[in-house]
Amino acid sequence: MKHTEITAYITLGISFINIVVSIYIAINQPKATRINPILESQLNKIFVPFQNSINKKLFKQVNEDTITEIHSALTKLYNEVKDTELEFGLSFYTVYYLKEIVESNIPVSKKQFKTYNKKYRQFSNSYLKDLNKLRGKIGLPKYREDYRITFGLYPNKINETLRIYGIGFLLAVLYLIFLK
Repeated sequence: MKHTEITAYITLGISFINIVVSIYIAINQPKATRINPILESQLNKIFVPFQNSINKKLFKQVNEDTITEIHSALTKLYNEVKDTELEFGLSFYTVYYLKEIVESNIPVSKKQFKTYNKKYRQFSNSYLKDLNKLRGKIGLPKYREDYRITFGLYPNKINETLRIYGIGFLLAVLYLIFLK
């Protein structure tokens, strides 16, 4: 082999490594540096301002003590997104259930609270899905079950435990209770 052939192979190898590294960097570049203006608007006008008033109260049971606070936060959110480009960024179900809740009267009877809580749970599901989609698009990790457990985002602890851990958990507990 001639000296020029060795140099050509080395140059070709370095070029190949350079291309592979460039592709790797382009794929793994933080998505936050490439954030879309619509996503940024959604993040800064919907999800960040309502982090404490809505996000950390999702799925919780609404009662006489919490209805005023939750209903006013949902009304503010609805007024923020109604007839704007922000409404476009949310799923149909999130906007639909938000509108249903805001336009309904504040419940006073047990039956009205049951209906309100059903709509609120449906809104919570849609809102959390939208939030997780946005977090994924901008490079943030999605909220998993441990987020809901940490902030107590469930209406009934027993039902939520069964939903998360499944029937195997129930069988293990029953085994420990009755066979020990």
